[in-house]
Amino acid sequence: MKKLIVFSVVFVLLAGSAFAVDLGGTVFGTVDVIKGDSEADEVDAGGGMGRLRLEGAGENDDGTFGGWLRFEPYGWFGPVAGLAWWKPVDAFKLSIGGNPDSHWGKDGVTRWGFFQMAGDVGIASEGWAFSHSFYGGFYNNAGLMLDITPVDILGIYIGVPFGNGGLAGKNVYSKFNAQVAANLDFGTIALTYVGDMNDTVSIDDSDPDDVKIGANFAKLYLYFGLTSIENLSIDVGVGFGLPVKDDDLKVTYMDNMGIGLGVKFATGSFGIKLRTQFLVAGNIDPDGGDKIDLPFGLNLDLLPFFAVNDNLCIFVSLGLAMQNHENWDDPVVGFHVNPYVQIGSEYGPSFFAGFRMDCDDVSVDDPVINFKIPIAIGVSF
Repeated sequence: MKKLIVFSVVFVLLAGSAFAVDLGGTVFGTVDVIKGDSEADEVDAGGGMGRLRLEGAGENDDGTFGGWLRFEPYGWFGPVAGLAWWKPVDAFKLSIGGNPDSHWGKDGVTRWGFFQMAGDVGIASEGWAFSHSFYGGFYNNAGLMLDITPVDILGIYIGVPFGNGGLAGKNVYSKFNAQVAANLDFGTIALTYVGDMNDTVSIDDSDPDDVKIGANFAKLYLYFGLTSIENLSIDVGVGFGLPVKDDDLKVTYMDNMGIGLGVKFATGSFGIKLRTQFLVAGNIDPDGGDKIDLPFGLNLDLLPFFAVNDNLCIFVSLGLAMQNHENWDDPVVGFHVNPYVQIGSEYGPSFFAGFRMDCDDVSVDDPVINFKIPIAIGVSF
């Protein structure tokens, strides 16, 4: 779960067992004072409540049983999400349920950790592109999860997605996630397996009207996070999709390999985050035909920030995204420029205001430039 400012109460269940309970909530409100694009005759505006959430967690006195529950009208799993867990010994924990914020993610500052709350409230745009290289965690609304930690430095994690609904037994188990993570003095090393990514791709990715195949490929993620250097953290991730064959169309699909790097440096009132990702080496190999290479991809985001004081921080988000294919005349190049300010604490109640300008493809003759001026308030309690 994202960090919350919580208050604790103690209540007694009907069965008579005492539980210590943390209760909390989150409210996000965002408006676009103006928004539009370079083709529109007039500007628009909009707004909404990006998050309305109540949640609580509790456990019994000896810490062997507990649970977590979230009420959220617009939640990823629907209006209610939660889990129950049993921990008979410190080295073993069994959970049933799910958390939309995921379990066991190994992504450092390269996914949610890049924009953090500014991405949640809609001031900055995350997009989750870096999931190609970094494991975001196990998501399921009714999964079974095992946490096995025989020693402090070693974690073994297994998740089975029983809650996908309507799946035959072999399909449920083929989608399991498994991870081995070593938490060392200098950082973290982790290897993760994810079954069946449920992707859909074109036989010829340069022609969007060409026939599609469902590529339910499994994937391996290798992660290294360096945390032992003062004021500096480095994340390296590699995501490698295993080849999968579509017997009906008689093709073998190899997803692009994602190679990602994330860096955060902060000292005093100044800091900077950087993340970059390359997508390479993917192809579609028809039986008896020539291989078709998938487009090369590049993502690059830069986020310098300056803390004016304890309650005011200025950010400038700069981003570039590119795709290129040997059959294309020009690469597809997009960008964004997104300065914003945050007034408040890093994870607590905050006011945001910013300006965003972006374009999906500047290579066309008349590129469409999008713009907006968003403001937002995020409150967690």
